[in-house]
Amino acid sequence: TANDGSHTVTLPNVGTTQARVKIGAVGNVFFDISNADFTIQAIPSVTNSHGEGGSQSVQYSDSLSPDLTISASDADTLGKNLNASASGLPSGMSLSVVSTSDDATLPGTRTWKVSGANTAAPGSYPVTVTVTDNTEGSSSTAFTIVVTKEDAVATYTGDMLAFTLSGSTTADVQLRAVLQDSSLIPAFSDTQAGDIRNATVTFTEGAATLCGPVSVNLINSATTTGTVSCNTTLGLGEHTIHVIVNNYYTGTAQAVVEIAEPDGSFVTGGGYITIGKSEGTYKADTGSNMNFGFNVNYKNPKKPIGHVNIIFRAGGRTYQIKSTAIDSLGIALKKPTGSGTCSGPPSLTCFGIGDFRSKANLTDVTDPLAPVSIAGNLTLRLTMTDKGEPGANDTIGVTLWSGNTLLFSSEWKGSKTIEVILTGGNLVVH
Repeated sequence: TANDGSHTVTLPNVGTTQARVKIGAVGNVFFDISNADFTIQAIPSVTNSHGEGGSQSVQYSDSLSPDLTISASDADTLGKNLNASASGLPSGMSLSVVSTSDDATLPGTRTWKVSGANTAAPGSYPVTVTVTDNTEGSSSTAFTIVVTKEDAVATYTGDMLAFTLSGSTTADVQLRAVLQDSSLIPAFSDTQAGDIRNATVTFTEGAATLCGPVSVNLINSATTTGTVSCNTTLGLGEHTIHVIVNNYYTGTAQAVVEIAEPDGSFVTGGGYITIGKSEGTYKADTGSNMNFGFNVNYKNPKKPIGHVNIIFRAGGRTYQIKSTAIDSLGIALKKPTGSGTCSGPPSLTCFGIGDFRSKANLTDVTDPLAPVSIAGNLTLRLTMTDKGEPGANDTIGVTLWSGNTLLFSSEWKGSKTIEVILTGGNLVVH
């Protein structure tokens, strides 16, 4: 360079107190060395386990696996005096120290990893980690964390059978699904749970959106199980309904909903079941009895009519579910395999399937002379299977909802109410 004043130069990244500058002539043998020593303070050398600009993916609610590590080395700074800071990390994540060289070792070294389960929305998050030594010298490394959607298991729990009203070719149907975070399902081997309320659900048929996206509400205090519902109108025939999970989660489910014309059909029954695993705000006591009696029919051609009365015990109190208006009734005769229809009457080789939904009230009737109203305008769903006389093999399931809050399930298994065999009584599907 020309001999014309000062110049900026890059010094080697070494730590020394005996540095000098040597200047040599271009095309000649003459050179000069500075007269006094000066000190060079090294700055940290920083790398990450994915290489500069690398990336790693992680699902929402999970931690990174394998670990993403950041390593620093500094020629004249002890490891304990190296400090790291990160910008751009997904929420829920931070740096934690993995190892530090001892106080007798130079260069000093320190290693960190990205810790914690992320709670960020799916997307790409560019991250920069800066390491600073005890002289405020610093350097950085950069990488990207890609947050992907968490798995959810969706189960359709809405209407499966419904009849049209008189003179109409359509029926009002309630679509409902229960969602479970993958941490509840052993097959996923996921031990880190997310918040299922960060999911949305859309119900579709073919390319048509029936409703959604719908926000998820918790069934109880656990943030791993939620439910969604909406109402739609379907025409006569068989409809394949798809449940599409989106937002922070991904998952699908499908179900078949059948819409038929009424022909004087009815369901009736009375008896009781023994509670095994109830669920809901008012879950019944294990080992107690749930008594029921109902009669719902289409003898009136305009719409289903009838009544439902259910008594159960919870927490030392007695509750009554009583229908106020029947919304829908569906009946079918199906083979035990569920793969085809049969001509009836109901038997062990030809099941009578009933599915009806109604508005209902919930009342505390512990003192029958002073009943206490709990809630009204609730949604009661009752499913049943008539397997012929005398009713010893018949099964029933009862679910009571307040919007998307589960108030009562007669037998809950993971994501839905399942039918259980009557302890006593009989069901008739006609």
